[in-house]
Amino acid sequence: MPALSLVLVPGGDVPGVGAYGNTPLRAFYVAGHGATPEPCQVEVVRLQRDLFSRLQGIYGPDMSGLASKTVAVIGVGSGGSLAALELAKAGVGHFLLVDHDRLTAHNVPRHACGLRDVGRFKTRAVRDLLLDRNPAVSVDCHEKDITQDSDLLMAAVDKSDLVVVATDTELSKYLINEVCLVAERPAVYAGAYSRAYAGEVVRIVPGETGCYACVRQTLVDTVRALAEDEGDDYTAPSEPVKAEPGLGLDVGMIALLQARVALLTLLRGTGTLEDLDADIILWVNRARPEEGGVFTRPLSRYFARVRPLSDCPVCRGGKGTS
Repeated sequence: MPALSLVLVPGGDVPGVGAYGNTPLRAFYVAGHGATPEPCQVEVVRLQRDLFSRLQGIYGPDMSGLASKTVAVIGVGSGGSLAALELAKAGVGHFLLVDHDRLTAHNVPRHACGLRDVGRFKTRAVRDLLLDRNPAVSVDCHEKDITQDSDLLMAAVDKSDLVVVATDTELSKYLINEVCLVAERPAVYAGAYSRAYAGEVVRIVPGETGCYACVRQTLVDTVRALAEDEGDDYTAPSEPVKAEPGLGLDVGMIALLQARVALLTLLRGTGTLEDLDADIILWVNRARPEEGGVFTRPLSRYFARVRPLSDCPVCRGGKGTS
Protein backbone atom coordinates (compact mmCIF):
# COMPACT_ATOMS: atom_id res chain seq x y z
CA MET A 1 0.00 0.00 0.00
CA PRO A 2 1.51 3.39 -0.92
CA ALA A 3 2.38 5.89 1.79
CA LEU A 4 -0.10 8.71 2.44
CA SER A 5 0.68 12.43 2.52
CA LEU A 6 -1.84 14.79 4.14
CA VAL A 7 -2.44 18.40 3.13
CA LEU A 8 -4.50 20.32 5.70
CA VAL A 9 -6.55 23.37 4.74
CA PRO A 10 -8.85 25.28 7.11
CA GLY A 11 -12.08 25.64 5.16
CA GLY A 12 -13.93 24.02 2.30
CA ASP A 13 -12.81 23.92 -1.32
CA VAL A 14 -9.85 26.22 -1.87
CA PRO A 15 -8.71 27.13 -5.40
CA GLY A 16 -5.31 25.71 -6.16
CA VAL A 17 -5.32 23.21 -3.29
CA GLY A 18 -4.53 19.83 -4.75
CA ALA A 19 -2.83 21.42 -7.74
CA TYR A 20 -0.04 23.86 -8.48
CA GLY A 21 -1.21 25.82 -11.49
CA ASN A 22 -2.42 23.11 -13.85
CA THR A 23 -0.16 20.49 -12.32
CA PRO A 24 -1.62 18.24 -9.57
CA LEU A 25 0.27 18.08 -6.29
CA ARG A 26 2.61 15.12 -6.03
CA ALA A 27 4.29 13.67 -2.96
CA PHE A 28 7.14 11.20 -2.51
CA TYR A 29 8.32 8.99 0.34
CA VAL A 30 12.04 8.49 0.94
CA ALA A 31 12.81 5.47 3.12
CA GLY A 32 16.30 6.61 4.00
CA HIS A 33 19.46 8.32 2.82
CA GLY A 34 20.19 7.34 -0.77
CA ALA A 35 16.86 5.56 -1.20
CA THR A 36 14.83 6.08 -4.33
CA PRO A 37 11.84 8.42 -3.78
CA GLU A 38 8.58 6.53 -4.11
CA PRO A 39 5.34 8.24 -5.14
CA CYS A 40 2.67 8.34 -2.44
CA GLN A 41 -0.98 9.24 -2.35
CA VAL A 42 -2.00 12.81 -1.54
CA GLU A 43 -5.11 13.38 0.56
CA VAL A 44 -6.42 16.93 1.02
CA VAL A 45 -8.13 17.27 4.41
CA ARG A 46 -10.44 20.26 4.71
CA LEU A 47 -10.78 20.65 8.46
CA GLN A 48 -14.35 21.87 8.78
CA ARG A 49 -15.77 19.74 5.98
CA ASP A 50 -13.80 16.53 6.44
CA LEU A 51 -12.41 16.35 9.97
CA PHE A 52 -15.75 17.03 11.64
CA SER A 53 -17.98 15.51 8.97
CA ARG A 54 -19.32 12.85 11.34
CA LEU A 55 -20.43 15.46 13.85
CA GLN A 56 -22.57 17.43 11.40
CA GLY A 57 -25.62 15.27 11.97
CA ILE A 58 -25.44 16.08 15.69
CA TYR A 59 -24.61 19.78 15.75
CA GLY A 60 -25.70 21.06 12.37
CA PRO A 61 -23.55 22.87 9.80
CA ASP A 62 -22.36 25.63 12.18
CA MET A 63 -21.16 23.23 14.89
CA SER A 64 -23.49 25.17 17.23
CA GLY A 65 -20.85 27.82 17.82
CA LEU A 66 -18.44 25.49 19.62
CA ALA A 67 -15.49 26.73 17.58
CA SER A 68 -15.91 30.16 19.17
CA LYS A 69 -16.12 28.83 22.73
CA THR A 70 -13.27 29.07 25.22
CA VAL A 71 -12.83 26.46 27.95
CA ALA A 72 -10.38 26.84 30.81
CA VAL A 73 -9.12 23.46 32.02
CA ILE A 74 -7.54 23.87 35.43
CA GLY A 75 -5.55 20.74 36.20
CA VAL A 76 -4.51 18.66 33.19
CA GLY A 77 -3.55 15.45 34.93
CA SER A 78 -5.21 12.08 34.38
CA GLY A 79 -8.77 13.39 34.30
CA GLY A 80 -8.25 16.89 32.97
CA SER A 81 -6.14 15.76 30.02
CA LEU A 82 -8.83 13.36 28.83
CA ALA A 83 -11.65 15.87 29.37
CA ALA A 84 -9.75 18.50 27.36
CA LEU A 85 -9.04 16.03 24.56
CA GLU A 86 -12.69 15.00 24.24
CA LEU A 87 -13.86 18.62 24.15
CA ALA A 88 -11.34 19.42 21.40
CA LYS A 89 -12.53 16.40 19.42
CA ALA A 90 -16.10 17.62 19.90
CA GLY A 91 -15.26 20.94 18.25
CA VAL A 92 -14.44 23.39 21.05
CA GLY A 93 -12.12 25.97 19.51
CA HIS A 94 -10.17 27.65 22.33
CA PHE A 95 -8.50 26.32 25.47
CA LEU A 96 -6.70 27.76 28.47
CA LEU A 97 -4.66 25.02 30.14
CA VAL A 98 -3.44 25.64 33.69
CA ASP A 99 -1.17 23.24 35.60
CA HIS A 100 2.25 23.69 37.18
CA ASP A 101 3.29 20.00 37.12
CA ARG A 102 5.45 18.07 34.69
CA LEU A 103 4.54 14.64 33.35
CA THR A 104 6.35 11.77 35.08
CA ALA A 105 6.59 8.10 34.18
CA HIS A 106 4.09 7.00 36.82
CA ASN A 107 1.50 9.40 35.32
CA VAL A 108 1.55 7.69 31.93
CA PRO A 109 -0.73 4.66 32.56
CA ARG A 110 -3.59 7.04 33.40
CA HIS A 111 -2.74 10.17 31.39
CA ALA A 112 -3.82 11.00 27.85
CA CYS A 113 -0.16 11.70 26.94
CA GLY A 114 2.60 9.12 26.72
CA LEU A 115 6.21 8.28 27.50
CA ARG A 116 7.58 10.61 24.84
CA ASP A 117 6.17 13.51 26.87
CA VAL A 118 7.77 12.57 30.21
CA GLY A 119 9.58 15.57 31.66
CA ARG A 120 7.48 18.12 29.79
CA PHE A 121 4.96 20.42 31.41
CA LYS A 122 1.59 18.70 31.29
CA THR A 123 0.08 21.81 29.72
CA ARG A 124 2.50 21.70 26.76
CA ALA A 125 2.07 17.96 26.24
CA VAL A 126 -1.72 18.24 26.28
CA ARG A 127 -1.59 21.25 23.94
CA ASP A 128 0.23 19.17 21.34
CA LEU A 129 -2.26 16.35 21.84
CA LEU A 130 -5.20 18.68 21.19
CA LEU A 131 -3.57 20.14 18.09
CA ASP A 132 -2.96 16.64 16.75
CA ARG A 133 -6.69 15.88 16.96
CA ASN A 134 -7.98 19.33 16.00
CA PRO A 135 -5.35 21.54 14.29
CA ALA A 136 -7.75 24.48 14.28
CA VAL A 137 -7.81 24.91 18.06
CA SER A 138 -5.96 27.68 19.85
CA VAL A 139 -4.33 26.75 23.16
CA ASP A 140 -2.82 29.02 25.80
CA CYS A 141 -0.65 27.30 28.42
CA HIS A 142 0.01 28.54 31.94
CA GLU A 143 2.46 26.66 34.14
CA LYS A 144 1.35 28.16 37.43
CA ASP A 145 -0.28 27.03 40.67
CA ILE A 146 -3.57 28.91 40.83
CA THR A 147 -3.54 28.73 44.64
CA GLN A 148 -0.44 30.93 44.45
CA ASP A 149 -1.51 33.20 41.58
CA SER A 150 -4.93 34.76 42.04
CA ASP A 151 -4.44 37.13 39.10
CA LEU A 152 -3.96 34.21 36.71
CA LEU A 153 -7.02 32.44 38.09
CA MET A 154 -9.23 35.49 37.68
CA ALA A 155 -7.94 36.16 34.17
CA ALA A 156 -8.43 32.55 33.05
CA VAL A 157 -11.98 32.43 34.36
CA ASP A 158 -12.84 35.84 32.91
CA LYS A 159 -11.69 34.81 29.42
CA SER A 160 -13.63 31.53 29.45
CA ASP A 161 -17.17 30.48 28.67
CA LEU A 162 -16.84 27.50 31.00
CA VAL A 163 -14.30 26.15 33.49
CA VAL A 164 -13.38 22.47 33.74
CA VAL A 165 -12.00 21.86 37.23
CA ALA A 166 -9.76 18.79 37.48
CA THR A 167 -7.49 19.78 40.34
CA ASP A 168 -6.67 17.40 43.16
CA THR A 169 -7.02 19.64 46.23
CA GLU A 170 -10.09 21.03 47.93
CA LEU A 171 -8.36 24.39 48.46
CA SER A 172 -8.00 24.92 44.73
CA LYS A 173 -11.63 23.97 44.12
CA TYR A 174 -12.89 26.40 46.75
CA LEU A 175 -10.79 29.21 45.24
CA ILE A 176 -12.06 28.45 41.73
CA ASN A 177 -15.61 28.32 43.06
CA GLU A 178 -15.35 31.83 44.50
CA VAL A 179 -13.84 33.33 41.33
CA CYS A 180 -16.44 31.63 39.08
CA LEU A 181 -19.24 33.00 41.23
CA VAL A 182 -17.91 36.55 40.93
CA ALA A 183 -17.39 36.19 37.16
CA GLU A 184 -20.71 34.34 36.74
CA ARG A 185 -19.06 31.49 34.83
CA PRO A 186 -20.34 27.90 34.92
CA ALA A 187 -17.90 25.29 36.16
CA VAL A 188 -17.82 21.50 36.03
CA TYR A 189 -15.86 19.79 38.81
CA ALA A 190 -14.78 16.16 38.95
CA GLY A 191 -12.96 13.97 41.42
CA ALA A 192 -12.29 10.31 42.09
CA TYR A 193 -12.70 8.66 45.48
CA SER A 194 -10.19 6.26 47.01
CA ARG A 195 -8.51 4.09 44.34
CA ALA A 196 -11.07 5.47 41.86
CA TYR A 197 -13.69 2.96 43.00
CA ALA A 198 -16.21 5.79 42.45
CA GLY A 199 -16.27 9.48 41.69
CA GLU A 200 -18.36 12.57 41.31
CA VAL A 201 -19.07 15.17 38.64
CA VAL A 202 -20.60 18.45 39.82
CA ARG A 203 -21.93 21.29 37.67
CA ILE A 204 -22.22 24.75 39.20
CA VAL A 205 -24.12 27.48 37.33
CA PRO A 206 -24.07 30.80 39.23
CA GLY A 207 -27.55 32.16 39.83
CA GLU A 208 -29.12 28.80 39.01
CA THR A 209 -27.59 26.23 41.36
CA GLY A 210 -25.86 26.26 44.70
CA CYS A 211 -22.08 26.60 44.72
CA TYR A 212 -19.27 24.13 45.31
CA ALA A 213 -19.26 24.99 49.02
CA CYS A 214 -22.95 24.03 49.14
CA VAL A 215 -22.08 20.70 47.52
CA ARG A 216 -19.41 19.84 50.06
CA GLN A 217 -21.78 20.63 52.89
CA THR A 218 -24.68 18.61 51.53
CA LEU A 219 -23.28 15.78 49.38
CA VAL A 220 -23.15 13.32 52.27
CA ASP A 221 -26.83 13.94 53.04
CA THR A 222 -27.71 13.66 49.34
CA VAL A 223 -26.06 10.29 48.97
CA ARG A 224 -27.50 9.09 52.28
CA ALA A 225 -30.97 9.94 50.96
CA LEU A 226 -30.30 7.94 47.82
CA ALA A 227 -29.19 5.01 49.95
CA GLU A 228 -32.30 5.27 52.13
CA ASP A 229 -34.46 5.08 49.00
CA GLU A 230 -32.91 1.65 48.47
CA GLY A 231 -33.48 0.64 52.08
CA ASP A 232 -29.76 0.67 52.94
CA ASP A 233 -27.57 2.54 55.37
CA TYR A 234 -24.81 4.79 54.11
CA THR A 235 -21.31 5.56 55.30
CA ALA A 236 -19.97 8.71 53.65
CA PRO A 237 -17.34 8.14 50.96
CA SER A 238 -13.98 9.76 51.37
CA GLU A 239 -13.37 13.08 49.65
CA PRO A 240 -11.58 13.01 46.31
CA VAL A 241 -7.96 12.14 47.00
CA LYS A 242 -4.54 12.82 45.51
CA ALA A 243 -1.98 10.36 44.10
CA GLU A 244 -4.02 7.22 44.84
CA PRO A 245 -3.57 3.97 42.92
CA GLY A 246 -6.33 3.43 40.39
CA LEU A 247 -7.02 2.16 36.92
CA GLY A 248 -6.84 4.63 34.08
CA LEU A 249 -10.11 3.09 32.90
CA ASP A 250 -11.81 4.06 36.17
CA VAL A 251 -10.43 7.59 36.18
CA GLY A 252 -11.34 7.86 32.50
CA MET A 253 -15.01 7.02 33.12
CA ILE A 254 -15.30 9.98 35.48
CA ALA A 255 -13.38 12.28 33.12
CA LEU A 256 -15.63 11.34 30.21
CA LEU A 257 -18.70 12.18 32.27
CA GLN A 258 -17.11 15.52 33.15
CA ALA A 259 -16.46 16.26 29.49
CA ARG A 260 -20.02 15.25 28.62
CA VAL A 261 -21.54 17.58 31.21
CA ALA A 262 -19.22 20.39 30.08
CA LEU A 263 -20.31 19.90 26.46
CA LEU A 264 -23.99 19.87 27.39
CA THR A 265 -23.50 23.10 29.32
CA LEU A 266 -21.79 24.79 26.37
CA LEU A 267 -24.62 23.70 24.08
CA ARG A 268 -27.42 25.01 26.26
CA GLY A 269 -29.96 26.93 24.23
CA THR A 270 -28.77 25.63 20.86
CA GLY A 271 -31.44 22.95 20.50
CA THR A 272 -28.89 20.22 19.76
CA LEU A 273 -28.14 17.79 22.59
CA GLU A 274 -30.64 17.38 25.41
CA ASP A 275 -29.31 18.85 28.65
CA LEU A 276 -28.95 16.86 31.85
CA ASP A 277 -31.72 17.43 34.40
CA ALA A 278 -29.27 17.12 37.30
CA ASP A 279 -26.14 18.84 38.58
CA ILE A 280 -24.42 15.97 40.41
CA ILE A 281 -23.49 12.59 38.98
CA LEU A 282 -22.18 9.93 41.35
CA TRP A 283 -20.53 7.17 39.34
CA VAL A 284 -19.58 3.77 40.77
CA ASN A 285 -16.76 1.94 38.99
CA ARG A 286 -16.38 -1.00 41.36
CA ALA A 287 -18.60 -2.41 44.08
CA ARG A 288 -17.55 -1.36 47.57
CA PRO A 289 -20.45 -2.29 49.86
CA GLU A 290 -18.55 -1.37 53.02
CA GLU A 291 -18.97 2.27 51.94
CA GLY A 292 -22.77 1.96 51.90
CA GLY A 293 -25.67 0.71 49.84
CA VAL A 294 -25.13 3.19 47.01
CA PHE A 295 -21.85 1.49 46.17
CA THR A 296 -22.96 -2.15 46.08
CA ARG A 297 -23.35 -2.35 42.31
CA PRO A 298 -20.54 -1.67 39.81
CA LEU A 299 -21.18 0.63 36.85
CA SER A 300 -24.14 2.30 38.53
CA ARG A 301 -24.87 6.01 38.71
CA TYR A 302 -27.03 8.39 40.68
CA PHE A 303 -28.21 11.91 39.92
CA ALA A 304 -28.94 14.85 42.23
CA ARG A 305 -29.39 18.60 42.22
CA VAL A 306 -27.09 21.24 43.70
CA ARG A 307 -29.45 23.21 45.91
CA PRO A 308 -28.33 26.55 47.36
CA LEU A 309 -27.92 26.59 51.13
CA SER A 310 -29.33 29.70 52.78
CA ASP A 311 -26.49 29.64 55.33
CA CYS A 312 -23.70 29.05 52.79
CA PRO A 313 -20.93 31.55 53.63
CA VAL A 314 -19.82 31.73 49.98
CA CYS A 315 -22.91 32.08 47.77
CA ARG A 316 -25.45 33.04 50.47
CA GLY A 317 -28.11 30.75 49.14
CA GLY A 318 -27.36 31.39 45.49
CA LYS A 319 -27.41 35.20 45.83
CA GLY A 320 -23.74 35.67 45.01
CA THR A 321 -20.53 35.96 46.96
CA SER A 322 -20.44 37.67 50.31
